[in-house]
Amino acid sequence: MRWGCKRRSRTGRGLLVLAILGCAPGVSATLVIDEGEHVVTDSLWLIETDLEIRPGATLLMGPNASIVAFEGVQAIGTAEKPIVFTWLEEGSRWGAFVIFRAASNGSRFAHCVFEHGTGASVDSVSYSGMLSVYNAEADIEDCVIQDKAEQGDGINVRSGWARIERCEFNRCSDAVDFDESGGTIVDCIFRDTRNDAIDLGAASDVTCSGNEIYDAVDKGISVGESSVGTIENNIIVGCAIGIAIKDSSDPLVINNTLFGNGIGIAAYDKSGVPDGGKGTVVNTIIWGSDSTSVSVDSLSTTEFHHSCIEGGWEGEGNIDADPLWVDRGSADFHLGETSPCIDAGTQEGAPVVDFEGDPRPRGMHWDIGADEAWFLGAVDSTPAMPRTLPTLAPARPNPFNPHTTIGFEVESGAAVRLTIHDLRGATVRTLVDGVRQAGSHAVTWDGRNDAGSAVTSGVYVVRLRAGKETRMGRVVLVE
Repeated sequence: MRWGCKRRSRTGRGLLVLAILGCAPGVSATLVIDEGEHVVTDSLWLIETDLEIRPGATLLMGPNASIVAFEGVQAIGTAEKPIVFTWLEEGSRWGAFVIFRAASNGSRFAHCVFEHGTGASVDSVSYSGMLSVYNAEADIEDCVIQDKAEQGDGINVRSGWARIERCEFNRCSDAVDFDESGGTIVDCIFRDTRNDAIDLGAASDVTCSGNEIYDAVDKGISVGESSVGTIENNIIVGCAIGIAIKDSSDPLVINNTLFGNGIGIAAYDKSGVPDGGKGTVVNTIIWGSDSTSVSVDSLSTTEFHHSCIEGGWEGEGNIDADPLWVDRGSADFHLGETSPCIDAGTQEGAPVVDFEGDPRPRGMHWDIGADEAWFLGAVDSTPAMPRTLPTLAPARPNPFNPHTTIGFEVESGAAVRLTIHDLRGATVRTLVDGVRQAGSHAVTWDGRNDAGSAVTSGVYVVRLRAGKETRMGRVVLVE
């Protein structure tokens, strides 16, 4: 029989307790870090027991300070009380949070903020991610990773597995880097990446789905070193290269929207083996590229079909026609009612939903691009799906500036509270607070807070509370 043995760190702004004491041999131990500020000043803190970090904890990391955990980590904050890892002294970067060969059944990070880190080197091993997962497994969701030093990664997964969902990455070098690893990167947003937003190297069976990538200095998604996986339902805008396929990599690239990149999709040999990119591009829009829509070198065999490619490209079902988005100027990449991409795609390999979770197909056939169009009066070929009230509809437009409309449906006489939050969980705006009758409702947010001041551009969380039920969504305010 085993008894849990917990030792808490000191609360308040004092030095964090760095050891687990008094546990008998064979008794499991868990280090618990409670809500409040905790200072980590040691350059290297090795944790050889399970670690639990509770909502509202802030770890103030001293210059070059790093944490290496050899067992499972549970850092589960809330929207109202995120867990924050940040620098102790402004301008003095800390190192990395590392999960290394964790023997426990995986780690989880939720509603955490990682900022101002730089990476670490321990016993001649380099950990390039501000959050590094080495020979371990981790779930990372609803987190913010930002202001990573100019070298290294926001999150690095090496010889491991990770599920990364609904995270925001701002001003990182490489935002996410999978090296010889597997996993999923889903419904994340990437902004102002100094290098690659997503970098897959020798990655196996990775799925990148529903992500929004804006203004990467190098590549939106880089697939190299014989990586395989699926890239679907992503929106990639303003990168030097939207998607790069290199060095024997063989991904399925399907139902993506690429706009305003230097090169839309590039397939080439980089390693000098020589061997170029492989893979298949299907149901994908490539439009408005500064240089060229597609670049394929002589060593690459990437195929394109049923895609909308400006300038045209050889392949079955490809078209060269303006996709007629709702409003590309405000980054609204929903297909307009007269878009030639509607019903022009193929079912083969297509995802069952679009980038907002709407089912495919919604018309007579599958659409090209990340959006599956749906209009009043259109023929819907999708069987009716059961709904559980309340429902929170996707905001339209999204991204938006200056207004967006949020729809919801509730049961009779429900007490409803509809609020907007920033990614640290603070309430920005209360849009609805009162009883609403049964049926559908809609409200407009003008990008202002409760004080009437315009908020900064970025990602915001929409929270619907109706009775005892809660629904969450996300909106993006652009400049």
